[in-house]
Amino acid sequence: MKFAATPQLLVLLSLLLRAAPSNADVCTDYIVIEDGIILLTEDTECPCNGSTLLELLTGATLDLNGYELKCDQASKVACVSMMGEGATLRGPGTLSNCAGGILVGGEGSHIVKGVAMANSNILVENSPWNEVDSNTLEGGSIQVVGSEYTTISNNVISFDDISSGATGAAAILLDTASSTSIVEYNQVLSSSGNGIQVDSAYVHVLENMISNVDGGGVGIQVGTQGRFVLVKENGVKGTDQDCIHISGADVEVLENMVRDCGGNGIYVDTDAERPTVKENQIDNVPKHAIVVESQDEVVKYNTMTCFGGDSGIAVSTEGGIVSDNIEDATCPESATEEEEDKVESSDASAKPTATPTATPTATPTAKPSATPTATATATPTEKPTATPTATP
Repeated sequence: MKFAATPQLLVLLSLLLRAAPSNADVCTDYIVIEDGIILLTEDTECPCNGSTLLELLTGATLDLNGYELKCDQASKVACVSMMGEGATLRGPGTLSNCAGGILVGGEGSHIVKGVAMANSNILVENSPWNEVDSNTLEGGSIQVVGSEYTTISNNVISFDDISSGATGAAAILLDTASSTSIVEYNQVLSSSGNGIQVDSAYVHVLENMISNVDGGGVGIQVGTQGRFVLVKENGVKGTDQDCIHISGADVEVLENMVRDCGGNGIYVDTDAERPTVKENQIDNVPKHAIVVESQDEVVKYNTMTCFGGDSGIAVSTEGGIVSDNIEDATCPESATEEEEDKVESSDASAKPTATPTATPTATPTAKPSATPTATATATPTEKPTATPTATP
């Protein structure tokens, strides 16, 4: 066991029940903790000379305890790296001046919870079974690379790819080797790229709220490697392009509420196979509410209003099932026109304030009691002894 701590850090070795001196020699630029707890007792600033500010190894915990851990100068290094297995970084608290943000690696089963950062990212790289929960990223993103069984939940993100330096073009990104993961209950308040991008198989994207997506991005994108992905009960609003864009095989798009999209509401690309699009509500899109370019589709029970295309659903192939959908291309009058009509008819002297009649709600307060049985579950309580042996 080894450690080096700042004068402001109180090191409590929880597993051995022995306390290190609270007054260490100096504040170094590289702190290594194994099998212990670091409890921040005040705002702490340390020199950053090109090395990770703090490294957590197997069994270690950093408790920010409501304080700030900061590099003394703007640095591209990570504030905290997590290696080995079972380390924890928990807030409330803030990491700042480290563009590298948080690096999660090693054997995995790490937890990052309740941390606030600005213009830096959380990178989970080649490490399975990690949890990224209830963090706040202003200008940053969450990138998952080569890491299966990852859970990303309850985070609040405003993504800026320029200020954060993220390599991925999404507020939340899962690459092709990050399968069997869950992305749920997150809020993407803004994004200069895609809101959520999934390029892996067996991923659940559940009850996220995504809005203000610019930079040519879409709200939720499932790539060609995104097989058996479930996109359910998300709210997507205000995108440059399509609200939801799907490729890959056997993707289910169910019970989402999308509106104010820059392109189509839901677009199923030519690369998709056997897509299911059911029970979605789509409103106020300049193009079609639903476009299907693939084959063997099931498109049922969707409600589409205020769309600009010549039809709510545009299907380019034959052989699929398209039925029981509701289409109404008409859009309600704007508040101004409605109020002007009221004023003219009643000869009123003042116009009352009008409020839009409906806004989709993206994040219900209660989690669903069960996950659809047709899609793989991403976070079992115990590690499975084997990964599914066959991929459709």
